[in-house]
Amino acid sequence: MWYGLTRENIVHGLIVFFAISVVAALFGLIGVQFEKPGPRNYWALLFLVAAIPGIWLVLVAILTITWLKVGNEQVEWYLWKKIRILSCPIAEITHIGGGSFSAVVIKTKRCTIRLFGLHHRDRMRLAEHLMEINNNIRWL
Repeated sequence: MWYGLTRENIVHGLIVFFAISVVAALFGLIGVQFEKPGPRNYWALLFLVAAIPGIWLVLVAILTITWLKVGNEQVEWYLWKKIRILSCPIAEITHIGGGSFSAVVIKTKRCTIRLFGLHHRDRMRLAEHLMEINNNIRWL
């Protein structure tokens, strides 16, 4: 099973960022009405509507770099689901916990795996899945 930033969560995030940009543009339009007469740049409002969701797309490009593939007995860490970085048995995992920016930190006896961009629901599923296979894993 693959774990990473899913398309569903990308679309939900894009909708949220687009809504924020529309609200910011509306506040900009309202602010223009209370301003003294002077030069107004309405193109800046269109820029807001495009730039704020653009920030989410940049974040998506960063958060979708790493993926985790969990098999029956092995965990494999990948770049873009193509290049395997690391592989280790689930029996070697000692801790699993949360990190910064919705990251999951998995500590093994040999190394640490950091998986970015997981939704809270997916983090809980990953932790439950790994703890079902190996009862010795502790949550940090």
